[in-house]
Amino acid sequence: MVQGLAILGESGNRLMGSPLSVPDEIKALEASMFKKTKEAEGNIVLFDEHLVIFKIVEDLCILLYAPISENEIALSEALDAFYSAVVKTIKGPLSQKSLSKHYDEVFLHLDAFIYKTVILSDSSSEMCEKVPKRTFESLEAIQIPSKFSNVLKKAHKSFATSWLKK
Repeated sequence: MVQGLAILGESGNRLMGSPLSVPDEIKALEASMFKKTKEAEGNIVLFDEHLVIFKIVEDLCILLYAPISENEIALSEALDAFYSAVVKTIKGPLSQKSLSKHYDEVFLHLDAFIYKTVILSDSSSEMCEKVPKRTFESLEAIQIPSKFSNVLKKAHKSFATSWLKK
């Protein structure tokens, strides 16, 4: 059982997490956990009756927190699997820039990883299979017939000159 997973920016602000929306008290708790992780060595911290497993990558901090009674090794392996699945899907390191570009895919991974308080999978390949592939990635521009393209260019020029005359 976990209590939440949060992806925090470099200032400790919550960018994404599970549960999706949380009250301000939880956001403040996560921000306090973030401050504690900055001082910690390793990737496990005990914080106010919470076991906090964290991963700091680029300009993000990923927190997975649970009751102290949970198994830290299993939680750490699950968090590593979540991160590996995200990196495989976005085809590069996770950062605030890549998170904003691939927000939908990371969100789907989050949904495939945790349901309410239960970790659904600790296998990165299983999580990758659950997330549909984007079909619009690596597509070039839509091919437009040359005649239609010429009409668009003339209309653009005509509009620009008539607009400037006013």
